[in-house]
Amino acid sequence: MTNFVLISKSNKKGEQSYAANSIKNKISIGNTTLYHSDPYYSWKNSKNDQFYILGNIIGIRKNNKIEDIPQEKSNLKILENSNLISEVEGRFVIIKISETGLSEVWSDNFGTREVYKQTFDGNVILSSNLSLLPIAKSGGEFNQLGFAHTLTVYGSRPAKKHTLYKDVSRLGVNEGFKVINGNLEILKRDFIAKSTKPVYSEDKLEEYTDLFLEAVRARASENGNIVYLSSGWDSTSILAALVHLFGKDKTRCIIGRMRYSERSAVINQIEIDKALAIADYYDVKIDIIELDYRKDELLHWLVEFYY
Repeated sequence: MTNFVLISKSNKKGEQSYAANSIKNKISIGNTTLYHSDPYYSWKNSKNDQFYILGNIIGIRKNNKIEDIPQEKSNLKILENSNLISEVEGRFVIIKISETGLSEVWSDNFGTREVYKQTFDGNVILSSNLSLLPIAKSGGEFNQLGFAHTLTVYGSRPAKKHTLYKDVSRLGVNEGFKVINGNLEILKRDFIAKSTKPVYSEDKLEEYTDLFLEAVRARASENGNIVYLSSGWDSTSILAALVHLFGKDKTRCIIGRMRYSERSAVINQIEIDKALAIADYYDVKIDIIELDYRKDELLHWLVEFYY
C-alpha cells in the first residue's frame, strides 16, 4: 500500500484538522510531519537521514535482468541517490527526511505512483491521494484545462503534473519535491538520451525480445495471470509473452462490454470480436465483463478510481 501525507509547515503551530489521523504511522521532525502506511523498506543512513519506500518493488535491473529482492532488502539503499531510481523496477514512492525536517519525495522511474501537492494555509502538503488533501474537504476551483484534456484525450485523465483542481498539481516524471518549513522546490533527475545514430541489425530484435520477456516475467506469477485484453498490440503482446513463459493454463483474459448510452449501444463490439479470436488462437479462457456507463454506480466508482 502507498498511503502518505507529508505536511511541511511554515511555522510550529498546532496540528491542523486535515492531519491524516487515519494513517497509523507518524513521524514529526521540526516543522515536518509524515503520516505513512507500513513501508516496503525503511532505513537510516550515517547522516541520520530517514528513508521510506512505500509501494511495491519488483526487482533491481542488472545486465538486462531483473533480480528479485531477497529478504534482506539493503540493496535498495542505492535509492539514496535519486539518479539510480531507474535501476529499480516497481511502483513506489521514496521519501527522505533529514534531521532538520528537510524532505524529498520521488516517485518511481515512470512516475506510476502519484504524488499530489497542495499549498494550504501557508503550508505545503504532499500526498499519495487527493482524498487525503485539504481540498477533499474544502473543495476548490476546477482546472478547466485539466477537464478539457480528460474529456478529449485518450486516457481520460488530466495531463501529467495537472489535476482537475487549480490548486493541486502532480509530480512529473524524473522529478522530485523538496520541502522545508513550508517552502517547496522541484528537483530533476538526470536524463541521458540514447543515441539514434547506430544502424540496428536483426540481433537488436532478439535483444528487445529478451528485454520484453524479462520485464513480463518479473511482473508475472507462476500461479496464474490475467490479461485485460483490448485486442490491441500491447495487451496481445503481453498475452503472447505470458503463454510463452508460463503456458496457456496459467493465463486467462478479460474484456469489458461497454455501453455508454442507449443510442450508442455496445461501443466496442469490434474489439470484443477481435479479442475472442485472439484468445481462441492462444487457446486461453476469456471472460466478458459488463461495463454499463449508464449506471451512476459505475461512474462514481470510476471517478474514485482515477481521481
